[in-house]
Amino acid sequence: MMKRRWQLTAAEIPALYATLDRHLDRVGLVTQPEVAVRVLELASDHDAQISEYVKVIKTDAGMVGRLLKLANSAYFAQRKAVTALDRACVLLGIERLRAFSLGFYLAKSASTDADKAFARRCWSQAVYRACLAAELARTLCREHVSEAFVIGLLMDAGQPIMMQLQGQAYGPIAGAEGSPAVTPPNIYKAEFQNLPYTHVDVIAALMKRWKLPDLLCKPIEWHHTEPSDATRTESVHRLHRLAYYVGAVSLDAKSGLPVQTVPLSGVAERVLGLPGDKLSPVVQRACDEYKASVGVFSSIADRMADLENLSLRVQAQLVAVIDESLVSSLNQHAAVMPRKFTIDGASVEIGPTYHRRANDPHEDGADGVAYLFDSKGDRLASYRFVSAAVTPDQVADALGLSFSRPEERLQIEQYLRQMAA
Repeated sequence: MMKRRWQLTAAEIPALYATLDRHLDRVGLVTQPEVAVRVLELASDHDAQISEYVKVIKTDAGMVGRLLKLANSAYFAQRKAVTALDRACVLLGIERLRAFSLGFYLAKSASTDADKAFARRCWSQAVYRACLAAELARTLCREHVSEAFVIGLLMDAGQPIMMQLQGQAYGPIAGAEGSPAVTPPNIYKAEFQNLPYTHVDVIAALMKRWKLPDLLCKPIEWHHTEPSDATRTESVHRLHRLAYYVGAVSLDAKSGLPVQTVPLSGVAERVLGLPGDKLSPVVQRACDEYKASVGVFSSIADRMADLENLSLRVQAQLVAVIDESLVSSLNQHAAVMPRKFTIDGASVEIGPTYHRRANDPHEDGADGVAYLFDSKGDRLASYRFVSAAVTPDQVADALGLSFSRPEERLQIEQYLRQMAA
């Protein structure tokens, strides 16, 4: 018989996480049907933009975690950890997003109707916690709005997995019947005292599997632990205080919105330094954002009627996406064609130089060239470079430009990597 969580010593926690990691091979986070339908629609629309995928993916904890894991992988070789969903989506590009989103839906599903009902409630509440966390961050630590959203979305993502691992015995502990008396701190306390692991342990093990950075992991792991010092200014501790408050708010089982108009005002003032009169508009903005987020799916109810065939439709679309990606990949390997980019409103064309002579001592080794054009399409300046060594900022600086949007830099970075391959 396994020990209860409160009986474990610190030395036994790594073994617990290793056990949970093995369990995670057979269970996973459930993607809600309307999310899958919307992804299917986007994948079928070749004019769909990355921003449209972000609106859908950001509501799905499993997709967000796996996507951030991929963006932080060695393939993309980022110097700084990727913690923002929009940056991860730009890094992957539209084709990978299409295949990734469809493939993830096929990979995981709930095993019973009870699991699905509970997972659906958890999903709804997770989206609100994400919105609340983001709105609090806009007020308290604006530079971490994206990270706060992810933290709010993932903090309770272990609960539906607990239902799958522990069975129906977990229902009363988690308040699966929707009793408002079962608060988030009480759920965690009951898990800690009666079960071999908690939903926090489950999401911690999942985040280790995803290799998410500490800036996201630590606030989630600590979100039921009251901060000992409300004055620490490090980003991880500011996000911890925010997560502690967000994770303690009781939400209605049906609507996913707070049970109280101004929830836990005393906790907010003590931990966040946010009095009730300033907390109230933040909570209301989070409610509005939540309604807008779930509203993305409001127009697809009729298309969800044939859920039995949804997986077949997604699978067929995924095959088509993979076929397109293979053709595109072969074309890219056959020849890297010049491409037009925009840097701070200016038109720039970047492409390979085809006349390079590798053994010529007078050759500068450049295998790429960037041209700056005026509004009439005439060349104003050029810059030759070695694609394996140059950075997007060096290209921009050489042409007298600077990036005004991060996606401009990322697009050129991906193209330069393709040239150097």
